[in-house]
Amino acid sequence: MIRIISDLKPNCPRWNLSVEEAIFTGLHTQLTPETLRIWCNDRAVVIGRSQSAQAEVALDHAAKLRIPIVRRISGGGAVYHYPGNLNYSLFLISKRRLATVSDAFSFLGQALIAAMHRLDIDLQLKGNGLFVAAGRKIAGLAQARRGQTLLIHGTLLMRPDEIGMEHLLLAMGGNYLPSRVPSRPVKVTSLMTEIAFLPPVDSIAELLCEEICRQIGAVPQHAALSGDEVDHAERLLRTKYGSATWNLYR
Repeated sequence: MIRIISDLKPNCPRWNLSVEEAIFTGLHTQLTPETLRIWCNDRAVVIGRSQSAQAEVALDHAAKLRIPIVRRISGGGAVYHYPGNLNYSLFLISKRRLATVSDAFSFLGQALIAAMHRLDIDLQLKGNGLFVAAGRKIAGLAQARRGQTLLIHGTLLMRPDEIGMEHLLLAMGGNYLPSRVPSRPVKVTSLMTEIAFLPPVDSIAELLCEEICRQIGAVPQHAALSGDEVDHAERLLRTKYGSATWNLYR
């Protein structure tokens, strides 16, 4: 059995990342079950755990547009989240087949490839990115580990946004001077661009759930956050994800 949590209404990015860590910690301390979360964010730039916000984000432009910068607990590069994205987070107890970073990316990547094949989109997994035949990226992956606890999460681009990510992510421009962990900019696409008809978000979410559960070999059980998880997420929001110290100046 794997618990399924669906949050398909775009919500506060700081809250959403607080929830990610609350579930991850709960699994690590054996208080919560293995979980698949499908969720949507309001607009935000989400940077990797070890990145510099100043080196990755056009901070003045983001502030003018009231787009927050939020730091996640996984590694990797900066990404632009908006309501036209569908995010997926898989919280597992790592088994031997998921022992390496590449094993984990391949594991979840194969499920995403199978889901998109059902929409007549053929994808290739390259590192932590999923690409259409033309070489444009449509989804990505990142991960975090604590002991035997594994979080693999990422973003599927469903449709373009009116605010171009090239105006927010410095890696998309010509004067990118990365520090710490650099982002790796690539050309992107979306489901809306690749298929004639874009299914409703709940249909795409169900498709992802089916293929991920098939890959895991687990029966889905839809549920909600526990009271302890909500309390933990609220504490994290107050003390960490709502703080410029964590998000901007770490």
